[in-house]
Amino acid sequence: MAYGIVGLIDAERATQPRNLAAFFLGAGIVHDAVLAPVVVVTGWLIARLLPPWVRAPVWFAVAASGILLVFTWPLVRGWGRRSANPSLLPLDYGRNVAIGIAVIWAVALADVIRRVVVHRRAS
Repeated sequence: MAYGIVGLIDAERATQPRNLAAFFLGAGIVHDAVLAPVVVVTGWLIARLLPPWVRAPVWFAVAASGILLVFTWPLVRGWGRRSANPSLLPLDYGRNVAIGIAVIWAVALADVIRRVVVHRRAS
């Protein structure tokens, strides 16, 4: 890490260490002030509102949907798209993310149905 930090500072014009420091501090603040509380409250609500045999697939679907949205948000928003180069971000990312989320929730629903059937048989 020390080597990377020295390189970052030595190549200040290219690496813009102040912007990088602001990004790291901002990412930490956003994580601690927004993301972590949302995850904790969501987990608490799932634990309080859903029966035990349904919690795991629902939590999986919520977590996977959230991860998919976080990682694809720049694509959906079109950040980096340039009119001079139409081959940059050429796909319909919003539709593709919606399909991905639908698949995640379909798998979770299938598992919930399977778990409910197993739970009813056991009762």
